[in-house]
Amino acid sequence: MVGNIKKFLYYTLRHKWYMLWIRKDEFHKSLDIDMEYVQYCKVDLNEHLTELSVRRQIAHERGINE
Repeated sequence: MVGNIKKFLYYTLRHKWYMLWIRKDEFHKSLDIDMEYVQYCKVDLNEHLTELSVRRQIAHERGINE
């Protein structure tokens, strides 16, 4: 039980950290699919993929404009 709470907090905080800003590199590890986050935090995979897609597109446009 305590292990699951620690994993939940770890993956949630890591996800929030990655979302603080969108990088200029669309291939940054923060824009990879995070199956552990989806599994432990009970997040809908389609929502996660949609969010990543939007963030990757923004990163791609920032990379081009630099």
